[in-house]
Order: sequence, then structure tokens, then C-alpha cells
Amino acid sequence: MQQLPIKVVLCGSPHSRKSCLRDGLKQAMMSMYRDGKAPYPYFITACPDREGAWFAETVRNNAALAQQLKDEYKSKFT
Repeated sequence: MQQLPIKVVLCGSPHSRKSCLRDGLKQAMMSMYRDGKAPYPYFITACPDREGAWFAETVRNNAALAQQLKDEYKSKFT
């Protein structure tokens, strides 16, 4: 029997750690994919506040740079 694709939308108020959850889910799913236990996961990210997985990853590597980039590029959603 063919498995139907699953679609998940993460949404919530600002600073509720949506991007962190998304990044954790992506890493877990990619690990399962590499082990042959899951189909390839496909992610679409819309970050009108300019935060996202890039921010969480940059914070892990260089927190000061992450904050600097966020401050420079953050804009209001139109």
C-alpha cells in the first residue's frame, strides 16, 4: 500500500521557538532518511521576520554574528 505524503504547518506567536522545533524535526527526519527508515523530507520555510533555521544554526556557531546579522537584516512583514 502506498503511503500518502504528510504535510505539517508550524505557526505561532513571535519568539515561540518555531524555528528551533522545525530545525530539530528536520535533523531527526534527515537522520531517519539516511538510515533508510523514512522518505526524503522536503521543507519550505517562510520567515517574514528574517529568523529561521539559519539563525539557530548561526547562534550555535557564533552567537554574536547571528545577532548582528539579525539586527542588520530584520524588517517588518508587509
